[in-house]
Amino acid sequence: MAQPFQCLCGTPTCRGTIDGAKKMTSAQLDGLWLAKHIRELRAEKASGSLPATPASSSDPTAYALQQAIDQAEKVVEAARSALLSYTSTATGSNKFLGNSADDVKGNGAGRRAGPTSRELSGEMGGDTAIRV
Repeated sequence: MAQPFQCLCGTPTCRGTIDGAKKMTSAQLDGLWLAKHIRELRAEKASGSLPATPASSSDPTAYALQQAIDQAEKVVEAARSALLSYTSTATGSNKFLGNSADDVKGNGAGRRAGPTSRELSGEMGGDTAIRV
């Protein structure tokens, strides 16, 4: 859960701030249905086999820095994926499908990138020829 929120129900069983299970205390999670992987993670954390996270510490600066590192790692992974995707298409033959005989180079709009939605839906059956 990316955005925690404050519960305002006012009942005796109110959980207070609703956040991801990783950040909630055991008292807040008691009595709730939890997915198997969350129960397993809680058991590992209780046994001490998982390292303590900055979220469980009382230092908000350490927590903020850890969150910044986590986001930076996600950005690096996204950039790496974009670069690999770009280089795999840019280093190709640079020939695109076109209607002219002189192989007009373009922005890739006419290039085939796998089966089309018409092919996947079965609209293009055996009687329709696919030109490549």
